[in-house]
Amino acid sequence: MARTKKRMSQQEIEDWEKLYDYVRYNVLGYDDNQSLSRTMVLRLKGLLNNKFMANNNIDDTANYSYEVVLNTFKFCTMDIQKALRTVTFENEDHRFNYILKIVEPNLNTVYMRMKNSENGVQG
Repeated sequence: MARTKKRMSQQEIEDWEKLYDYVRYNVLGYDDNQSLSRTMVLRLKGLLNNKFMANNNIDDTANYSYEVVLNTFKFCTMDIQKALRTVTFENEDHRFNYILKIVEPNLNTVYMRMKNSENGVQG
């Protein structure tokens, strides 16, 4: 069965832009003349559904929001910064994939913290 591309709401567009800008400037240290590669964008969007990269041909196994992904990057900031100071990378894709290996295992932790916070649960 062919899947149709889901249209992003205005809120999702705004949340995507916040995530993109955070990763671009705060995580990767890019300036205004640089942008994320197509591969990086697909990898970021894949995090929403627990996929290696955004792909409509693979079933989703999760449904995170851009806000959860952004907060997970923020949660992992110290570990990311340490890795970027101590590891040598062959190229930007290798560097970005390494960063995502730090972020991915923390998505459920951040999701649960955000969910508990919304419900007034102490965690």
